Amino acid sequence: MKGYSSDALQTGKALRLIDGLDEISNESSRLAFVSQLRIFLAVYPSSALVVTSREAGFRIVGTALSADCDHYTLAPLDESGVRSLINAWYAETVGNTKDAKDSSARCWQAISSNDRIGELATNPLLLTTILLIRRWVTQLPTKRSALYAKAVEILLISWNVEGHLPLDQDEVIPQLAFVALEMMKQGIQRIFQSELHKLLQAARAAMPDV
Repeated sequence: MKGYSSDALQTGKALRLIDGLDEISNESSRLAFVSQLRIFLAVYPSSALVVTSREAGFRIVGTALSADCDHYTLAPLDESGVRSLINAWYAETVGNTKDAKDSSARCWQAISSNDRIGELATNPLLLTTILLIRRWVTQLPTKRSALYAKAVEILLISWNVEGHLPLDQDEVIPQLAFVALEMMKQGIQRIFQSELHKLLQAARAAMPDV
């Protein structure tokens, strides 16, 4: 198996996929990982490589990869893409039935009739979140702030219910807000578990009533 993999890499028959480069939260570690990728490409110049990253996490390593990789930015979903994702989501979660198709059509109408919601729906991750909200509530909030609040509420209710007890929103949301504010002050989008633990301890000390 090892010999087969090596031959496939040497001849360019293997495709290596690295998803979520930005998930390496420490910038030094991310740069070190990219250095290893460049060594890999030097050893296997014929091998195909696809690396994905959100833009915020890509900026610091983009220059290092520019000599070895072509860069592409995914375009937002157009109307056809949004409708296709909605149809596929309802077919998967509800079934390929007339009710599912009717629900899909009503959902598209609700999204397309609101410019603010429609703008968010061009992002696949946000559109999936909107679809999850739509499944729990009969009417989508028309304001973004209300939509985000409802998304947080539903995710807290539904997150990993098989493995954990439901989270107490009155306790969790103030602590998450505290963490979000501190991360915004520091200008960071990722945080180590140890640092998160410290922030949560600080939140509980600052808000003993919560």
